[in-house]
Amino acid sequence: MFTSSHKGKRLRYLAIWPDDYNPAVSYPLVVMLHGFGASMFDLVFLAPAIGTARYIYLCPNAPLPFNMGLGRVGFGWTPPATKSRLLMYRMQRLCCRAFSMRCSKN
Repeated sequence: MFTSSHKGKRLRYLAIWPDDYNPAVSYPLVVMLHGFGASMFDLVFLAPAIGTARYIYLCPNAPLPFNMGLGRVGFGWTPPATKSRLLMYRMQRLCCRAFSMRCSKN
């Protein structure tokens, strides 16, 4: 397998190709999305475990950089939730559950 780095219009990504890649052959595409605070490099090690000859893998880098501390930069797909947004979300879930419980008893 070999890896190539690319910069698209909006995202950077790694492409992982089979060693015997043949452009005349159709390969399934596996897109591996990293979690918050990680980068496109974090999932590359999974490609050989899935299959070395039958797939093409793309590992995009999320577009939003974040300071993860200790000089480390991580990336995210969405902005992190603020405490007030998390509290609002939890309250909405709690209210929905309470409402659902009352409705199911009737």
